[in-house]
Amino acid sequence: IDNVRKFDKRIQIYDVDAERIYSRDKKTILTDTFALWRIVDPRNFIETMKSEQIALTRIDDVVYSHVRNTFGKLDYDDIISGQRTDVLDEITRLSANDMKDFGIEIISVRVKRADLPDENRNAVFERMKSERIQEA
Repeated sequence: IDNVRKFDKRIQIYDVDAERIYSRDKKTILTDTFALWRIVDPRNFIETMKSEQIALTRIDDVVYSHVRNTFGKLDYDDIISGQRTDVLDEITRLSANDMKDFGIEIISVRVKRADLPDENRNAVFERMKSERIQEA
């Protein structure tokens, strides 16, 4: 018996869970990323992934791995700077390369937020205040 399974080939968004990542200069960064993706080869997708839930788990693993590895090679200031577009394009390229054999195209990986965790943020603000007081 033949079964017909339909897959949405439109661009979809996967919101990667916010994770703590360490920069090269050993600062903890809370990153919240998302990936735009779509199924480009339904046959390959069903043979390798079996379901969309398994695909989302794989996308999460691949994207998080590349974000962690790439950001780990950069200083905190480089990660939060306006120059991070090139870094995100590289993460997109690496992620897309890893997922293409599964019938999935990763279109873009972007960061919604890259902040210091609350416990670090307070320490940074206190240090900034003391530096300003010393300058005055």
